Amino acid sequence: MIMYLASLKSVPEQLYEAAAIDGATWWQRTRYVTLPMMRNIIAITVLSSLIGTFHRRHPERRPAVGRQRGCHQAPGRFPG
Repeated sequence: MIMYLASLKSVPEQLYEAAAIDGATWWQRTRYVTLPMMRNIIAITVLSSLIGTFHRRHPERRPAVGRQRGCHQAPGRFPG
């Protein structure tokens, strides 16, 4: 959310003024001025969210106790 607010603050006010002089409506200012100026931040946050989603769904697999590589003994027994 903070990234979106910072991105909104970075849009130059002159672009909104020029769009208003050209007769752009609120929707046209949003579509043709605000969203293109925020495209990079939107892409970064969407990509970050996707990576987080897939990371949570597919946690890294860890071997069970006693089944580590090279251990051929029953769980709970130590080589000895």
